[in-house]
Amino acid sequence: MGWWKILKTNLGAIRTQRDFEVALEDEDTEKSKRLIAESISKILKAGLTKKKLDIIEDIRSTNGEQLNKLISAAFQRGWIRSGEPNLSNAMDEVLLEAQNLIREYRSHGLDKFENR
Repeated sequence: MGWWKILKTNLGAIRTQRDFEVALEDEDTEKSKRLIAESISKILKAGLTKKKLDIIEDIRSTNGEQLNKLISAAFQRGWIRSGEPNLSNAMDEVLLEAQNLIREYRSHGLDKFENR
């Protein structure tokens, strides 16, 4: 994990956001979904250590649907800023949510996710 990698990923989000906006205009939902998934994957890889990524995978393997809901909600929270779509902000929200999930996992184990 490094701030440089996060910054680089966020800067790359500018081009991805343009591609995403075009996909939305074209009503290409498959491309939109793919771009969101790729963006989420990139920010998690840039912002989390290997050990933290392993924890996210552990959570995904046992509570995948719940994890996806939480990550999707984080993306939605960050998507609109000042009335405009903002992929970089959405990715920041996803990274913050992932870090919170890791903290909860370390404190309470997987039981916490089943009750969320």
